[in-house]
Amino acid sequence: MTLATFTRSVCILFALVAVEAATAATANIMVLRPETCGNSNGEMYAYMSGSGSVAPYTYLWSNGATTGTITGLPGGSYSVTITDAMGTPYTANSTVESFPALPFDGSTQYGPSAASFFDITGFTGLPCPGECNGIFSLPQVSLGGTPPFSASFDVAVTPLGVDNYGFLYFSGFCDGATVNYTITDAQGCQGTSYFTVDPVQLDALPSASDMQGACAGSDIGSFNLYSAGFPTRYSISNGGDHIVQDTVLYDFDVHTYGLLPAGIYTMDAYPMLGQCPASTTIEVPDLGPGCSQVQGQAWFDQDADCVFDADEVGVPGSVMVIEPGTQYAATGGNGHYSFNLPAGNYTIEQTNPTLEPYCPATQPVPFTVNGPIANIDFANNSTAPLDLRAHIGGGFARPGFGHNISASAINSTAQPTGAVEVTMLIDPTVTIGNITPTPTSSTGNLFTWQLAELDYFGSQGFSIQTTVPVSTPLGTVLNHSISVSSVNPDADLSDNSDLTTEVVVGSYDPNDKTAVTSSRLSEALYFINEDEWIDYSIRFQNTGTAEAFFVTITDTLPEELDMTTFQMAVASHAHTYSFKPGRVVEWFFDDINLPDSTTNEAESHGFVKFRIRPVQPVLAGAQIANTANIFFDFNPPVITEPSVLVAEFSTVVTELQDSRLVLAPVPMQRIVSVTAPAAMRALRVIAADGRTVLRSNPGALTYDLNVAQLDAGTYVIIADLENGDQLRQRSIKQ
Repeated sequence: MTLATFTRSVCILFALVAVEAATAATANIMVLRPETCGNSNGEMYAYMSGSGSVAPYTYLWSNGATTGTITGLPGGSYSVTITDAMGTPYTANSTVESFPALPFDGSTQYGPSAASFFDITGFTGLPCPGECNGIFSLPQVSLGGTPPFSASFDVAVTPLGVDNYGFLYFSGFCDGATVNYTITDAQGCQGTSYFTVDPVQLDALPSASDMQGACAGSDIGSFNLYSAGFPTRYSISNGGDHIVQDTVLYDFDVHTYGLLPAGIYTMDAYPMLGQCPASTTIEVPDLGPGCSQVQGQAWFDQDADCVFDADEVGVPGSVMVIEPGTQYAATGGNGHYSFNLPAGNYTIEQTNPTLEPYCPATQPVPFTVNGPIANIDFANNSTAPLDLRAHIGGGFARPGFGHNISASAINSTAQPTGAVEVTMLIDPTVTIGNITPTPTSSTGNLFTWQLAELDYFGSQGFSIQTTVPVSTPLGTVLNHSISVSSVNPDADLSDNSDLTTEVVVGSYDPNDKTAVTSSRLSEALYFINEDEWIDYSIRFQNTGTAEAFFVTITDTLPEELDMTTFQMAVASHAHTYSFKPGRVVEWFFDDINLPDSTTNEAESHGFVKFRIRPVQPVLAGAQIANTANIFFDFNPPVITEPSVLVAEFSTVVTELQDSRLVLAPVPMQRIVSVTAPAAMRALRVIAADGRTVLRSNPGALTYDLNVAQLDAGTYVIIADLENGDQLRQRSIKQ
């Protein structure tokens, strides 16, 4: 049994993981321990699940107990009535089993588990091949009986007390031995079992890849360390200096190490958490003595003198392409960029299509790296017409918890905006808290800001703190939107508004990466003839035991994405971002002081949101998969589950805006009349998050669809016709 399996077992035994469903409130009983040897030592725990009940609760058991947890129980049936703060009673029933012995015996080989690796010995786990240095703990003591426990073996072992989980653990187990043992509880009740001792696999070492070299005298090197499929405790050092000590790489994990100088690193590892070390070396390439940096600044040169004057503004988010090798650099908020390179001859080109370069006027620009820093500035004119953009994003939504929303309005051009109006429509389900900056006006859940202007390439951020009411059913979809407009004509109105949808959830992974395409039709499919952009959101939460002083996110963008189209959208906190070697985008939240979830759950969350286009042409069936690494201070990364989009042609069905499917009225209100050229076998209404929210079977050419219960937002209506055709039409519900 691996440590990962062991840890999951411990969670099952010792933690109540309440996976809530969109159901009414229900009383429940968990049996923590059965009765053993007739000693009346059973334990039970009562709790509420679902939604609708109101804490605090009172308890009344069938044996007269009035606490949530009851102990000292003989075997038999029990019931509990839980009454909430509103006086509503809820009842549950369960049974305490009675065993004549501790609830394991030789017929079931539970086997030992590796003890916690943070223990007094410094070594735990499986023995070395041919040796007798195995260390094991016995989690069976959690299955029943009255503590404290003792254990005896038919082989010579050394007791080591209890591990961090409170389990007995012992050393001296020999490779290949079959061990019989007996556990005895405080009341003399016993149970027996056995296990076979397997040795550590010395060839199960983690492997290093994705090497990034370092310049001589710098510390920009990095590598990823991949698990071989087994938990391994390891240390990595460079000439006696440890960069990490006593860290565990679990099954199929990846750890990233950066800020490294070039050199040979030694990894001392203990595969399978055993005690026999195996060593290997990892080399961070030396990019050579001529390695250096190319840097510079891109700005809007209003007076065309090729000098960055005090009243001129830098161009943020402009992507530079460096050849050969195709590396990317991005300008920061002041238009500055930098990138490390080995010695050699290169070219650099600014890819922003809205800019007209003055100095240098001809691109790509050749340069040489040979030790000194190469400085290449880009002075630009721009006659591109005004284009305002709006972005909005939010954190997780859970009943009874904070749900924070961040948004931004951006002038992506060097044109005057004049007066700007920003409106945000917040889902009426949530309760509004603090709003920054203070709105100019508000009506219900609609908030408006009147801005004098947005500077060239300037932006304004907005933050709204909300709370999801406790009574909100799980599965409820929250829709929040932003729109921006100006008194001066805007050349592209398609990006003047943005929508975010959040599904109210119970249990969830607090660190994730999600994607939604610009058509908002799916989070799983990219429609080749409908979609243009992919909007990615990376969310994180500090679930540790202390605040995080800084947070770093890295995202290695796959080859299927065009990095020259990268656009930063919005983030929950102040940050910087940059491009690193190997198509890596890095966000850095310095001095974020993110509280842990126990201290301040509402403020323990954060997110970033960006958009990017796929490389064209996109082929049907292509997959775009991506994960992110989230670092809290100097801790190993939290790696998100992959976000995967599959490209499809939406022309396998009729065009989305097919005029043969007629809706009236538009926008939809309470009833929408749907008319098709042939009888409709089925109708579906798809929400912005891809869920089917309404179904019907009209069997007619025209059908009045009741959409009164739908929330305001954008929907797609899909009609399956009896002649085999499928028609789609997008509409808005007011």
